[in-house]
Amino acid sequence: MRYGSVCSGVEAASLAWGPLGWEPAFFSEVEPFPCAVLHHRFGASRPVYPLDPAEAHNDADRRMRLNWKGKNELLPEKGKITNYGDFTKIQGERLRGTVDLLVGGTPCQDLSTMGKRAGFAGLRSCLATSFVELAYKLGVRWIVWENVPGALSSNGGRDFAVFLSMLCGYEIGVPDDGWKNSGIIENLSPDRFGGGWRVLDAQFTRTPRFPRAIPHRRRRVIFVGCFGNWTRAAKVLFHGESFNRNLAKNVTNNNYPSLFTSPEKSRRIKTSYGFDYSLKSTFARGNRAEYELCPTLLAGHNAQMLVIDGSTATFRHQTPVECERLMGFPDNHTRIPWNGRPAEWCPDGPRYKACGNSMCVNVMEWIGRRIEEVDR
Repeated sequence: MRYGSVCSGVEAASLAWGPLGWEPAFFSEVEPFPCAVLHHRFGASRPVYPLDPAEAHNDADRRMRLNWKGKNELLPEKGKITNYGDFTKIQGERLRGTVDLLVGGTPCQDLSTMGKRAGFAGLRSCLATSFVELAYKLGVRWIVWENVPGALSSNGGRDFAVFLSMLCGYEIGVPDDGWKNSGIIENLSPDRFGGGWRVLDAQFTRTPRFPRAIPHRRRRVIFVGCFGNWTRAAKVLFHGESFNRNLAKNVTNNNYPSLFTSPEKSRRIKTSYGFDYSLKSTFARGNRAEYELCPTLLAGHNAQMLVIDGSTATFRHQTPVECERLMGFPDNHTRIPWNGRPAEWCPDGPRYKACGNSMCVNVMEWIGRRIEEVDR
């Protein structure tokens, strides 16, 4: 399988799919630090199409683009893998037939419930539609798209309806009760994508390389599409489970039983990674008993973690390596030479950001293995 990756970040997809024998056809990333990680870890070139300062939306955007362009020019012009940079500039027709799968987690800031929710009218999340356009230009068989669950409710659900409509080639309306956490769209002609989506949580996604998943509550919408055959994509996400065959003319939108083994029951432990503010009051009362904690680290809260040792509870910031482990990365995957300094001097800030913007490796591995099984 040869895949093209857009909005590549530090390439969770390659970390997941490399052991499967899959090969990247190209990357596409514009931000300097992730570009440097792609060069250092995968031999990628500098961006072929950096963000053009002449296309900036305001003066601040123009200065950022100039800054990023200058930093990216310090990377080698050529590499083992081409980093195209701005994927909206990729001439997909020239690559047609050379790529089997397109993967990308397009920017979520305009879709997230934590933002202003500009949706596809925003300057970043509108790239979801560009992702669909590139998939058709490349002529890929498979697509894998990842985003925050807020993508299902953005603009009253109409943004997700636009995304689905572009894929399947006919107009899809928002269901009366909104989009659910899983569903299927049918392609009515063989020259369109059909497929399905599902909200997956990294803390329950177990694979041979991650038999205990990862201790990180990270729910994301995963859309898997197959060109000309919605049933193959549905099999990827729903693992042969029975589902309602009475498809509506435009969309079927059901809830399905989980594929994953249920989370282990909470167990009594003395030392754990977790985040449960309710324990603060428990310890404040001087209760010295042991406590049941969910061994899960939630994102946010300034990347703090709760550490319990006997009767003592303390909060501290996660280290960059801990953040990497929470995403399924190898230790120090983002620790690289940066700004003319050796890897030992790599700052924490861009490492945290690179982890936070990435996909989880175990989720991508599960998707890759399922696609392989369906292909066979």
